[in-house]
Amino acid sequence: MDGGDREEVSAVPRGAVIYLLSCVVSTMVFAQTPAVVPVDQEISLADVLRLVDPQYPGLQDFAAAMAANDLPRAQQLLIQHFAVRTKPVIPPATAPGVSEDMSICRLTKASPAQAEAWLKHVFTESNNDVGKMETFDLGLDIQWMRNPSQAPSWLAYVNQLRHLNSLAGLYQETKDERLATEIGKSVLTWSRQCPCGYATTDNEQVVKSAMEVRNRLCNLLVTYEVVRKSPVLTPEMHLAFWKVFIASARELMTYEACLTPD
Repeated sequence: MDGGDREEVSAVPRGAVIYLLSCVVSTMVFAQTPAVVPVDQEISLADVLRLVDPQYPGLQDFAAAMAANDLPRAQQLLIQHFAVRTKPVIPPATAPGVSEDMSICRLTKASPAQAEAWLKHVFTESNNDVGKMETFDLGLDIQWMRNPSQAPSWLAYVNQLRHLNSLAGLYQETKDERLATEIGKSVLTWSRQCPCGYATTDNEQVVKSAMEVRNRLCNLLVTYEVVRKSPVLTPEMHLAFWKVFIASARELMTYEACLTPD
């Protein structure tokens, strides 16, 4: 249920790991939890960098920086690696039973008018409780866990971060760095405010959903593939992407619906 004017422009190839991470969760099971540990606090820079294979081709300098415990330099070298690599970050699909049409890891494109609304943090999404669209201005600094709607579903749609995917589609065409800046800032602030499994809030209670984690992860994987070379992304923004990827993968591995069948 899209609240925006978006055009599907291309399909992004997926690998077996994407099949695992984006597998269909048959029901949207909400679980309320009092624990609210933002993704940014859940994973440190050292945790992220230790997960990188130092033997990967082209990462010799990165490996040397890690051996010297120079984490800032290692991070910058990893950013440079993503900026110049020619192979997609998302590998080709190899998993059986998953066609291009079934993938949610797909790039969409916002219209210029829709992009301008999102740059002003004005969102139109569905209120499933009453079956209509609602529009809210979330203000200069988005509070991702504050729901202006009476319906939990409205904020859940916003927190899938589909709009960042669509902004990336327009950025790919226009190279308007305002779009990349908005994308980077949004991922950074989201990671600093929200726990990994977060979907929405209901009566001021945090609601978790595996489906929202899956959808958000796929949206951001595609988004990062487009904006990873942008000069406006700061090291903190790159790190926010990486943290969300890692935390989301770990979160989805706890759901039986995402286990590979025998």
